[in-house]
Amino acid sequence: MTRPIWDEAPGLPKQGGGNIGLRFTKHFDFWEGREWRAQKGAVAAWVESLPNDGGREAPLLGRRRDLIAALEGLTWAMRTVSRLIIGVGNPHPVENGLTWHPTLGVPFLPASGLKGLAKAYAAEDVIPGTEDEVIFKRIFGGDDDQSGGTGGHGSVLFFDALPRLTGKGMLDWDIMTPHYNPWYMASAPSETPPGDWYDPIPIQFLTVAQECTFDFAIAPDPSAVDADQARKDMGLAKAWLENAASDLGVGAKTAVGYGQMDRV
Repeated sequence: MTRPIWDEAPGLPKQGGGNIGLRFTKHFDFWEGREWRAQKGAVAAWVESLPNDGGREAPLLGRRRDLIAALEGLTWAMRTVSRLIIGVGNPHPVENGLTWHPTLGVPFLPASGLKGLAKAYAAEDVIPGTEDEVIFKRIFGGDDDQSGGTGGHGSVLFFDALPRLTGKGMLDWDIMTPHYNPWYMASAPSETPPGDWYDPIPIQFLTVAQECTFDFAIAPDPSAVDADQARKDMGLAKAWLENAASDLGVGAKTAVGYGQMDRV
C-alpha cells in the first residue's frame, strides 16, 4: 500500500511555514488511523495549523511590478468579494484540490484562464464582419492579417494574478453537501436512483478567502509590429478583464456566487 512520504521519513517537520501549496498537495498530515483516510474536519484543521503571516506580500511580487513597468504594461489590484474556488477538481485525499503556484506556494489565477475569461466577456459584444471583430482578433489573436502583425497570438500579454497575502490570512474553508452519494458512487446507477431520502454528506473543501487582494497585470506584446497600437489595446483588454472578473466571476461555481471580484 502506498503511504505518505512523511510516514517513511518521520524526521520531516510537520505543519508550519514554507511552501504551503507543497504541504497541502504532498505533505498533508491530517489522517485517520493507518488507512490514510482524511480525518473528519481535516481541511479546517489544516487551515488552522498554518502560520498567520497576513502582512507579508507574496515573494517576487514587487520585482514583477518592476518587470511590467519595464514592458510599459499595467498592474492593478482586485479583491475577492466572495470565496474563490480554483482547481477544485484537482485530485487530493480530501476529494477537492486547489490550484497552487508551483514555486511561490500560493493560490493564483493562471494567465491562460484570465485571458480566456476576458475573451469570453468581450466576445459577447463582437459583431462578425465589423471593425469590432478586427480589434477583438488583434488583441486576443486570430488570423495573421487581423492580429496586428503578432503572428496570430494577440497584441496584449496576460500575466498570472498573484495574491498579496500568504499563509492563513488568504485561505478559508467551505462545505458542500451532496445528497445523492449512493447514486454518484454506484457501479449501476439505475439501482440507486437520486432521491431526497438519502442523507447529505458534508465535505469540506479549501477556498481563497473573501477580501483577498490579487495583483493583475497585462503588457503589450514586444513582437507586435505596431507597438503604439499594442499599448493602446491594453486599455480595452484591462477593461474587459476587470468587467469579466466583476460581473462574471473567476474560477468555479460562479453561478452560485463564488469568485466575485471588485476593483481596488
